[in-house]
Amino acid sequence: MGHDYLCACKSIIDHCRLSAPAVTNQLQTKRVSLLLATAAYAGTLYFAYVHYLHPVWDYFGFKFAAPDNTRVAMGAFFLLLTSLSQPTNIGHPAPLSLFVLYFNVYIPSVVVTLTVSSDSSQRYGAILFAMTVVFVIAGLLLRNQRVASGTTTMPEKLGKLMWALWLAAASMLLVNYYEVMSLSTGLNIEDIYEQRVAGTASTPVLAYTQTFFSSVFSPGLLAIGIAQRSKLAVLAAIAGAIMMYAITAQRTILLLPAIMLLVHHTINWRVSRSYAPSIILCALATVFLCSTLFYEESFVAGVLALMVTFRTIAIPGLTLSQYEDLFSTIGRTNWAHVKGVDLFIAKPEFAQAESLWPNLGYIVGDQTYNNPIFNVNANLFAGDGVAAGGAFGVLVIGAVFIAWLKLLERACKGWPNSFTCLAFLPIAIAMTNGHFFTTMLSFGGIFWIVIMIGMNPSRGSLKATDEASWDSGPDK
Repeated sequence: MGHDYLCACKSIIDHCRLSAPAVTNQLQTKRVSLLLATAAYAGTLYFAYVHYLHPVWDYFGFKFAAPDNTRVAMGAFFLLLTSLSQPTNIGHPAPLSLFVLYFNVYIPSVVVTLTVSSDSSQRYGAILFAMTVVFVIAGLLLRNQRVASGTTTMPEKLGKLMWALWLAAASMLLVNYYEVMSLSTGLNIEDIYEQRVAGTASTPVLAYTQTFFSSVFSPGLLAIGIAQRSKLAVLAAIAGAIMMYAITAQRTILLLPAIMLLVHHTINWRVSRSYAPSIILCALATVFLCSTLFYEESFVAGVLALMVTFRTIAIPGLTLSQYEDLFSTIGRTNWAHVKGVDLFIAKPEFAQAESLWPNLGYIVGDQTYNNPIFNVNANLFAGDGVAAGGAFGVLVIGAVFIAWLKLLERACKGWPNSFTCLAFLPIAIAMTNGHFFTTMLSFGGIFWIVIMIGMNPSRGSLKATDEASWDSGPDK
């Protein structure tokens, strides 16, 4: 028996020795592809800035100062560090969430911030360095962590709970908004804002119902439908997105099911999953390039330039500099704008007579655009980082974000990855245009963590899950 055991061990060691070069080569190829894709993504975004964002949206804040050698070197150095540290496997909710923030907030912040002003390296260099530190640490922690593949079954009670919450919220919204619902807003800005005013929640209960229905219940039902291949759940989730668009005219809500389906197939299709981050970056780079070249001649290119290049990608990068410009002048909030924290920290001096406090987005809209009803929403690094404490604030909220990612990683063990990735994708998207603490409370960040821990389908065998089969080793 001892001889057989030694032979088995030798066989395993020989297999590992023979397969190690192939694994190493694959990891190196994936790392190089991510590096090149990051360069293409940043390069085409800069091209779009020069030939579309600045000419068309200069009045919005997209000023242009041709980057000098210092700013070019700074941007290249930051992008090199982060691209070499990010996970190449995004088939789990934690690395997927980090990747969404990487391409939707970090890279645009580097490109836009270093292009918007000739003295960007002095004004924003410390903030960009702090963000780089956060993404490097988060990437290294997640890519070096083995993540269990999880079970293939879903708790039946979760499906029942999600259906009950979805039906209750849908009923409440229909009763309160059926008279003002409209699908005819199209691309007309005036119609869109009129519909948004008509669909404004009149009570906190309706406000939370709208947010949870569009960001938690409908996406959750879609995630369950995809994981369990339930056409009824998928159709109900899509119907929920259409209904919310008819109420609030928010196009991101209407597009969310399509985004979730595209991400699901990209990270799970055998042909694309090994290089999913690179594929997504290259696809978006193609959109930047084509929409910039043809936005004047093609309606489709014009819509893509407006909705993807401008609204989805470029604005999160612009808000970082806008928040720094304002709050470095009027004073930092020291996180007094966060509910709960305001019980222990006094309002800053500028907020004493500020009627818009603690709504930082409206304060920025008023101070930057002279429009107090314009809400300049910003990502967690701008709102809970820059506004709160500058570069130090970015490090603080970055540490909180990393802690949440690690908690998410732990909470999702034992769950099907096909479900957890989609359930947490709307939360990651919300953080690209919203504060961290708001996202946790209002967009499902805490809700799904509680669900994952409380209903874990393999709670009784969590240790076994930790030691069982892994879908990938450390992502070096």
